[in-house]
Formats: sequence, C-alpha cells, structure tokens
Amino acid sequence: MKNQDVIFSNRPKLSIPDRLIYGSRDVAFAPYGEHWRQTRSICVVQLLSTKRVQSFLRVREEETSAMIEKIGKLRKYKIIFNNNNNNNNTRSILVNLSKVFMSLTNDVFCRVALGKKYVDNGEEKSFFSEFAELLGATSLRDYISWLGWIDRVRGLDAKVERVAKQFDEFLENVIQEHRDGKLKHYDGDGEFDFVDVLLEYQRENIRSSPVEDETIKALIMVRIFIQSLL
Repeated sequence: MKNQDVIFSNRPKLSIPDRLIYGSRDVAFAPYGEHWRQTRSICVVQLLSTKRVQSFLRVREEETSAMIEKIGKLRKYKIIFNNNNNNNNTRSILVNLSKVFMSLTNDVFCRVALGKKYVDNGEEKSFFSEFAELLGATSLRDYISWLGWIDRVRGLDAKVERVAKQFDEFLENVIQEHRDGKLKHYDGDGEFDFVDVLLEYQRENIRSSPVEDETIKALIMVRIFIQSLL
C-alpha cells in the first residue's frame, strides 16, 4: 500500500455523484489528480482558513440571537396563556431542541455559503433533502453494469436527472445573483460568502488556474450535502 498509495487513495467512479456533481468535480468525489489537488487547495486556503471562518462570526452571533429570541417568544406566549386561563391551570410548551438547532445550522450555513437563507422555502428544502438522499443511494450499474436497466425501471435515473436539473437551475441563479451584485453583504472587510470567494478566485486565476462555473457549483453542492447530514 505504501508503494501504491495513489491507487489505494483514489475514489471509484460512481454514477449518481457523477451526474449530480458535474462529473464528480468536487474534492469529495473527484479522482486523485490535478483537479483534485486544485479543489482541495481552494477549500483549505480560500474557504476554510482560520481567517475565513472567523469572518463569519457575525453571522453565527446573529443567528444564535435569533434562535434565542424565538425560544423567548414561546416562553412569553406560555405566560400570557396561563394568565388568561380561567381555570388557573398551567400549560407547558414543549420545544424540540433538535429542530431548533437544526434550523440554526441551516440558517448559518445558507448565509455563510450562499449569502442568504433558502431553506425556509418549501420547494428548495424538498430538493435539498432529495439531493442528500440520492448521494447516499446505491446504483446497481456501479456494481453490475448490465443491471443498469433496473435503475431506469425503478425510477432512480429519472429522479437523479430531475434533481440534477433543479439544482443546476438553483445554483445558476445563486451565481448570477452574486455576479449581478443583487445580494447585500456586510460592511466589514473579507466578510463574503463562499460563492463570493469562489467567484473572486475565478476572476483572479482566469489565466493561471482557471476554475469553471461547474466546479464552483460542485463545491457548493457538496457543502450542502455535508450540512444536510448534521
């Protein structure tokens, strides 16, 4: 294994990630090679550096404060309800902390990665979930190629194509919004979301290390997948 490290560290080509993530362009699914080294460098240096993570402190603080305020409103409602209750019976209001913290994670992620919240939209939330589900699905053609027709019969191929198209349209709109400057950013220096950072890197390296839009979309998509598992 020591002498064949590249072979053993490589990733198999899987049909579903290959279709959903633009030919497996992200660092999580790309085969070992120049493209993988480039995307890994972008993630480590541009997206996940200490300075970049610290620049999102305001987002985390604002969303944490919003979460606490929501819980506080529920407590206030309980007090009003009990005061107006003629029978003097108390009523407890249960708070599902798992959902509360999941909502906090979603809100922070969307603002940090995409520039605004998206998961409150029912349609977008639905295909976010479908995307994560499909990346964990098994395609028979990856193991026994001549059984690929079963994926078509059971509707897996059609679902992959539909979700891939939906996500491509969604990410195309996100990128275009950033290019058109439609999103309002923060006042501080360097406090841009992931899409801003990737587009800036694309502009600065258009000749030396060009990055295609598909690679930017792939990097964003897998961040969405990782976040959906939290």
